Amino acid sequence: MVLVLSMHDEDLYAERALRAGARGYVMKREASRSVILAIRRMREGKIAVSERVAESLAARFVTGAPVSEESAGHAAQRSRAGGVPPDRRRTRHA
Repeated sequence: MVLVLSMHDEDLYAERALRAGARGYVMKREASRSVILAIRRMREGKIAVSERVAESLAARFVTGAPVSEESAGHAAQRSRAGGVPPDRRRTRHA
């Protein structure tokens, strides 16, 4: 049983984790109570994800919308930059 605690709240990361076999995906910034509830749900054989991620994944499922190219691109850039969104990276000026 795998529970992913992530700093990423993008659907792409949650979807990848769940497809890879994780039974839960919770944001690190959520209260510790959310982690405990996720573990309890997983022990009951249920999948546990953060509320925002669950809503977004459900909306995509209902509409049949794929992960947008922009979202996938930002996720890849963020991964390469150590988790920092492209618009929040600090750059050094000479």
